[in-house]
This record gives sequence, structure tokens and C-alpha cells, in this order.
Amino acid sequence: MAKRFSDFEIKKIQELKENSENHNTKKSTTTLRNVWTRRAENNFETTLVACEAKHLDENRQIGLRY
Repeated sequence: MAKRFSDFEIKKIQELKENSENHNTKKSTTTLRNVWTRRAENNFETTLVACEAKHLDENRQIGLRY
């Protein structure tokens, strides 16, 4: 039975597969990374505000003791 593609064509097809980019996957990955980055930043800011408030309350408690 004859080969469907020559060796050169097989190598060329393999090279195209390896070097091709899936634009939908690339866009999806970028979007998800941005969403998680923003979420992490917002959570950090919220946590930071809560920690600052707690720290201020602790300092106020210490100040009242003396």
C-alpha cells in the first residue's frame, strides 16, 4: 500500500503542529490569569485593612492599660 504522505510532508506537518498556537487557549489563559491576579490583589487589600484595624485595636488596648 502506498504512503499517503511523503516523509518530508510528515515532518512538515509535525513541525506545523508543534509550532502552531491556539489563539482561544492563549486568550482564555490570559483572561483567567488576569481574573485571579485581580482577585488575589483585592483579597490582599481586604485582608490588609482587616489586619490594620486589628492592630490598631490592639494598640488602643495596650494604651488603655498604662
